[in-house]
Amino acid sequence: MTGEDESADVGTGLKNLGWRQGSVFPPELVESLVDQNVLSIEVDTDGVFIVVSQSWDLCHYSIATEPTVEVLAAPPIDESLDATLTNGKTPRRIHLHLESSDGPIHTDISVHDRYLISRESLLSSKPRRRIRCTNRELRVLRRWLANRYVREAFPDEFNSRLDAVGKRLRQLLKKRGADISGIYIALG
Repeated sequence: MTGEDESADVGTGLKNLGWRQGSVFPPELVESLVDQNVLSIEVDTDGVFIVVSQSWDLCHYSIATEPTVEVLAAPPIDESLDATLTNGKTPRRIHLHLESSDGPIHTDISVHDRYLISRESLLSSKPRRRIRCTNRELRVLRRWLANRYVREAFPDEFNSRLDAVGKRLRQLLKKRGADISGIYIALG
């Protein structure tokens, strides 16, 4: 077996193991990647890492074309979700609700805690079944990541005027923001 044949085995192997976008790393994989210094942050082996690479890229036949998988650290938090950080309202942090056989898990994700991991490293285990990212939360997560690159930049004058009411808006969103997905202001 050479080149593309080996690559095809990796893609097929990942697909057969059940890896897809939204999959969560099992504790033994997290521990192994920490031991190999692939994950550079101090993590608990019960920490949550979510695959954000698109499923087709994850199971692609060519290692040369798709050598890595992108994952996000999603550390669990004890408190309830902060409405100002849900539904992708801010570009740097997001709170997500994951489903678990032990009850819901709330996570606090930073856009800066992303890692590129060798796709082959996932062949050693199956995704965690006890914890999962729901389809709804996965859509929110994808939109949040994409908005990091496609959101509009506003003029400095607009931003300074918005700062004057920003504190009041944040307080309002904290109290009643769970059902608000966006605030739209027309610039004239």
